[in-house]
Amino acid sequence: VMGPEGKAAAEATVQLESPEGLQRWSSASKTDENGELSVPAYMGEVYRVRARRFLVGQREFLVLEAVAPVRVGEKEVAVQLVLRAQP
Repeated sequence: VMGPEGKAAAEATVQLESPEGLQRWSSASKTDENGELSVPAYMGEVYRVRARRFLVGQREFLVLEAVAPVRVGEKEVAVQLVLRAQP
């Protein structure tokens, strides 16, 4: 997971959803300092991967989010998401 500035986004949460938007899995832990997190998925399945990071400032609360579709066709699939500010 990358932040809007192009650097790794630590402390982001990750979810897997069905193509229809139903949550299938949610991370109990957050991305590491490299913006990485291993996610369990079934071979041959199609998911939407959603990542979020919440930033809290003195006078603001900012939600960064990214969503991407992925088909699991190999033992290990890498997905890179770039977080963007949400309204």
